Amino acid sequence: MRCHLLTALATLAATAVAEIKFTSPVAGAQLAGGTAITITWTDDGTAPTIDQFATYQLNVLAGGSTAASASSIYTVTAAGTYSGTSGTVTAIIPIVNGATSKNGYFLQMISNGKIGGTDIVYSSRFGLTGMTGTFTAAQLAGIAAVGSDTTLVPAAAHNLQTAAAAGATSAAAGAAMFDVAYHLQTGLIKYAPMQPIPGTKITAKTPSMMNPSTSFTIFKTYAPPASITYTLTESQTLSHTSRENPASAATQPTAADMKKYLNRWKD
Repeated sequence: MRCHLLTALATLAATAVAEIKFTSPVAGAQLAGGTAITITWTDDGTAPTIDQFATYQLNVLAGGSTAASASSIYTVTAAGTYSGTSGTVTAIIPIVNGATSKNGYFLQMISNGKIGGTDIVYSSRFGLTGMTGTFTAAQLAGIAAVGSDTTLVPAAAHNLQTAAAAGATSAAAGAAMFDVAYHLQTGLIKYAPMQPIPGTKITAKTPSMMNPSTSFTIFKTYAPPASITYTLTESQTLSHTSRENPASAATQPTAADMKKYLNRWKD
């Protein structure tokens, strides 16, 4: 049996320092399982701001305030894309995924930075009624430990990569990263080799490929969000020098030269 998820989301925990602020519903709300939900959030104005994020994953968690006592019961959006300074999603969750609880649920937003890294924040706690599933022993112990406190959730984890950090990481990676074929690389950042410089003479008699060919897929339905957020090209090491041409300027044509030129075009 399937049902619609909660009717809204809890606000961000007061103790968390975060840039994502859930705007509905209020902390401690009691929501009926099997009803439609609209999940909304906004940028709270603190760094890092939403415009530094590319995609997100939104999970419904049940349990206590530690990683050991809380776990995901449902993924609302596994590959959402940020746009603007606010967001809205709707979802459906099976009611068998958890038990009825007054204060046992909260949400986890995992945001992926445009140039790397992740930022993880949590909502305040809320309750679900009409659920027909069960909790694990760890979840039950965690819920009992937090009691009625709607702010007790796991600590936020701000590991977003900045432009400076991305440059340092790339430098530390060394030339080896640029030697891996593009189609064999994984992760949000891809590494492209240095642009080759043409030689002074043409020596090749037949053309040859610099890299092996790769397969491709033609999408027949809407494609998922892009999984690559940034391509870093290896810095060019070639240097150039120039100077003013030392040769004397050529003389201007004379009247006799012009007459000779024009005579060539006479009928």
